[in-house]
Amino acid sequence: AAAAAAAAAGPLPPFARLSTPVYSLATAAAGGPGGRATMNLVTYCSPVAVQPTRKLALGLYRGTLSRDNALEAGRGVLQVLRECHAPLFALLGQTSGREVDKLAEAEARGFALEERWGVATLRD
Repeated sequence: AAAAAAAAAGPLPPFARLSTPVYSLATAAAGGPGGRATMNLVTYCSPVAVQPTRKLALGLYRGTLSRDNALEAGRGVLQVLRECHAPLFALLGQTSGREVDKLAEAEARGFALEERWGVATLRD
């Protein structure tokens, strides 16, 4: 389904042709009023430790729903996006999870979701 959605979207924009990994952070809804699960594009992700446990540093913009959810829950699921996810780049990176239900919109565009560690993630 995701491959069909990617084919229907047409040619890829230049930023979708990156040769480095592109990540998305999926977060569960925070407990506050209007809390909503969401996903975003991560602008910065780098390993900062491997022992005793692997740790990554992520760049998250202040005031975003993803950052608020991650800070409140203390966790999220980091997804490595593939070329078939390119049609989601504008949704994940240029819209606010406070204004758009990104999970519902991703499903409406043909991308299946799957729960992992209590967080809705892209299935493929």
